[in-house]
Amino acid sequence: ESQELTRNIIKLSDQLSAGPNLLDRLKSSFGIDRIDITATDLDESVRVGKYLTNRLFLSLKKSMDDQPNQASIEADLTHNFKAQAEVSDDAEARLMLKWEKDY
Repeated sequence: ESQELTRNIIKLSDQLSAGPNLLDRLKSSFGIDRIDITATDLDESVRVGKYLTNRLFLSLKKSMDDQPNQASIEADLTHNFKAQAEVSDDAEARLMLKWEKDY
């Protein structure tokens, strides 16, 4: 069932040229801020995310193959530094500190 759902979501995203605001309508219908659809040889997954505040982002990733599912939270510490924590259903966890610079 989950693979069929992924295929249907991918088909919907492919139809964006026919309906330019399809993903925007999906996001507003479900009350989420971001939808990422990945379909490669290594990974088929859907990631959805919501800004809890303007500096705190929560996302959930559902894998449609044998890759682990994931939950992550990202916090803007300063203008250029972010902290991100991830946990997956295979009991792996990571804590990262990111530095970004926009040019």
